[in-house]
Amino acid sequence: MKLSRLFSRPAPLLALLVVPVVGGCVFIKQPEPMPTPTPVPTPFGVQFDPAEGSPEGTALNNQAGGEANPALPDSFRASLIVSGQELVLQSLKSVPKADGTPQVILGPADALNPVRLAGIVVPTGSQTGAQETISVIQTWIAGQDLDVDIDPVFPTDTDNKRRVQIFFKARTEPYKDQRMSLNRMLVRSGYAIVDLYSPTSFDQRQWLYDETFARENNLGLWKTDTFRILQQRVKLPSTGAGARANVKVETNVAPAPALVAPGAPGTTTTTTTTETNPESAPGSPLSPAPPASVGP
Repeated sequence: MKLSRLFSRPAPLLALLVVPVVGGCVFIKQPEPMPTPTPVPTPFGVQFDPAEGSPEGTALNNQAGGEANPALPDSFRASLIVSGQELVLQSLKSVPKADGTPQVILGPADALNPVRLAGIVVPTGSQTGAQETISVIQTWIAGQDLDVDIDPVFPTDTDNKRRVQIFFKARTEPYKDQRMSLNRMLVRSGYAIVDLYSPTSFDQRQWLYDETFARENNLGLWKTDTFRILQQRVKLPSTGAGARANVKVETNVAPAPALVAPGAPGTTTTTTTTETNPESAPGSPLSPAPPASVGP
């Protein structure tokens, strides 16, 4: 065949014959695709689990999931908040009436035998944050039916006050109606620190993570210097005039002034309402935890 006839063919045929010759390598092997970079993982915030860090002791009342004991009350209520660590409780017991309907009987307030929140230290008396801590506790548990567990190994302190853990239910989302440990929540919210010196059989490991979370996020009283000196939560030299051994540990502070239960004869009850709601405040244990990388 003559070349003149070959190149006189229609253009499509000419293209099929010429292109493989000019760019033959294209049809033999495709180029390697460019590597795709590994995507940066999306950071996740700390997921707060109310069930963690809530070690249970010996129940002082009949609780959900346990075997009912007719000798125990059904629950307790806080009659008086003496301090951020001591409360006066009243027992609640449901008994049937003659017609079979239940009747709730509220026991007397045991003012001479207050309970002490185990495993934590809070400011008391005239220390900075003492009244604020009381207000937070009142906001969380006022009028609620409470579960109370006593420390099975160290049931009382040196003042013969019962060491307990108190459980309440959250009032607001996202943890509404979930069971919370009051002891742990005070630490998580920055109103208490973990007691490193007093004996307790309650597992405090999760509480230490909660304390770190509150400190790093500057929650509650961590905005002040209260915890930086209370129970030596500051870094101190091991020798010299400012050594750790020379720093007084504030574990036996002066007790709070005597309080009279509201409505007692001969007293005038004054109610103070504050606009602070610790359940909705940023960083509160009863609101979503802000992104942070603490502990587990």
